[in-house]
Amino acid sequence: MEKYIKRWSLSEFSKELLSRFSLKTGKEEKVHNNTVTNWFNSLESQNIHYVPKSDEIRQFDELDLEIALFIMEMRKENWQLDAIFKIIPRKFDVRLQEPRVMTEEETKPYQEGDLLEAFYQNLKQMDERNRSQNLGIINYLELNNKRSNKLSELQSLQLEKKDLQIDLTQLENKLDNVDLRKEYLEILSLKQKSENVGRTKNKGFFAKLFSGPDSDQEEEIESDVSTEQSDKLSKLDEQRNNLLSKMAHIKREIENKEKQISVLSKEVESDYSQPLVKAKEKLLIETQEKLFEKGESDI
Repeated sequence: MEKYIKRWSLSEFSKELLSRFSLKTGKEEKVHNNTVTNWFNSLESQNIHYVPKSDEIRQFDELDLEIALFIMEMRKENWQLDAIFKIIPRKFDVRLQEPRVMTEEETKPYQEGDLLEAFYQNLKQMDERNRSQNLGIINYLELNNKRSNKLSELQSLQLEKKDLQIDLTQLENKLDNVDLRKEYLEILSLKQKSENVGRTKNKGFFAKLFSGPDSDQEEEIESDVSTEQSDKLSKLDEQRNNLLSKMAHIKREIENKEKQISVLSKEVESDYSQPLVKAKEKLLIETQEKLFEKGESDI
């Protein structure tokens, strides 16, 4: 069963569109049938949205009415059609005549914030007269855009700092491991030295004097063992110094990131957040003044 059942011909559709627009906005507007036709011709030619036809005559339904109402509202706000058409596939469950691969932008879930961004892009295409009539919203959106960029930069710095902290933790674990191995070798070396001293004390004068080749061989082995442990300790010291150097470098980088984060956080608050609140307040006042001038204020 189709979601939208009621259908209109072009002339009936245009009348229903004007009626809905009047109910929604409280304003009486006119739109020519040719204008409506041109909207849907453009949507169809760009394969954005398709209206079914019967005997080559379009049969509009409730979905088409919602789309047309959206176009009409945005056009009254001086939006360019290209900008409006970019929002439609994300805001409505559009009907396609031919299968096509949706763009990455079109597949993103629609959010109200997207409307502000699209409006900001649309303002760039406005002529000077329309721009001068929307200075409040332009100022607000430009501040909001700059603040968003700064917040993205701040988030990147925070992620970079987190990665550095992870690297530092890994180096600290490696250093602990090196220190444990070094401590073990030092204890082992002291133990062997102690055993060597004990064996020497237990030998008498004549035993030392008339000791044979086996005794010399034992001393050589002990000397080799001592040299090997000394080499291992030297390598561990080298590894330890290398780890300490890397850790010191990462700590300096973390300190730099923290300084950048601190400065950027203050900028976001002082240069953008506070002015943004004031711009929003000013925008609301300007909107109320415009409504009052038109006699549409509730006050």
